[in-house]
Amino acid sequence: ETANGIDPANACATMARIVANAELGVDAHYTFRHLVHQSKHVAKYHSVFMGAVRDTVVFSQDSDGDGVVDAKEGALLIVLTETGTAADLLSKYRPPCPMVVVTPSPAVARQTNTGFAQYPFVVAVEQIRANAVGVIDQALAWATEQGMVAPGKKAVVVTGNTQPFADSDPRFYTIVNGAEEAAGVSDYSDPEGSKNGILTMRSTNIKLDLIRNDIPTSARATKIFCTLGPACWEEDQLCDLLDAGLGVARFNFSHGDHAGHQQVLDRFRSACTKKGMEMKEKLGLTHQPKWACLLDTKGPEIRTAMLRDGKD
Repeated sequence: ETANGIDPANACATMARIVANAELGVDAHYTFRHLVHQSKHVAKYHSVFMGAVRDTVVFSQDSDGDGVVDAKEGALLIVLTETGTAADLLSKYRPPCPMVVVTPSPAVARQTNTGFAQYPFVVAVEQIRANAVGVIDQALAWATEQGMVAPGKKAVVVTGNTQPFADSDPRFYTIVNGAEEAAGVSDYSDPEGSKNGILTMRSTNIKLDLIRNDIPTSARATKIFCTLGPACWEEDQLCDLLDAGLGVARFNFSHGDHAGHQQVLDRFRSACTKKGMEMKEKLGLTHQPKWACLLDTKGPEIRTAMLRDGKD
């Protein structure tokens, strides 16, 4: 909640660090198995997405024994999608690694701000259809530059069978980021009946010092929604929120009017354009980053004051 308060940008940044720390303590094996068991009615092709995430779980190993899978130990997921459907189905099974969403659609790129572990990589549709393998190599190289995956680690690629996009006839396969690292011994043991998803102190003992220290994660999977209000709706304040980790701006239509929200939306779009250009140049991106908006409509309601004698 950032609509009011004295320091909304710091609140957003703190929440972003809290969830990034919490993600390091999640047992990916247990989480994946739990989600699979909960999926009682698996639609056509869902097993492909399920299998792709399963492989990222297997390929992400705690090789140094510190209880977490950090940026140097995890895998990568790459998906080619035209509508965003394939990326959302992969997010459903909570991959333990970043997902590079290769898409020609700016709308899908914005929607990745709401998808678990999703990060957009925008490429023209003509380029994808002409040379999908080359585009995948570009996405892998970009992810490596951004610290999402280390050299020698595996990337699971999800594409279509007869055309590039995985939204209709998906398949998946594995590639290696450069020269494959030497084979090691798996440290996985079945958590059934033992730890049940809790592997480290990070899961239950997050403290201020832990949050403020450097986080050994490749990319935060959890996305941050911020409600816009008097404390943060000026353009410079919105820029601070974008820097702090905002993914989605929530407009609360239970308060204010359409004209006022339009003014805030215009300022938010201006802030996004400014910060997007800065990030594109700073990070060497092929596209300008985009952020999403959420319109929370005012539904039917009955508001009451104090009730007489607590009975009426």
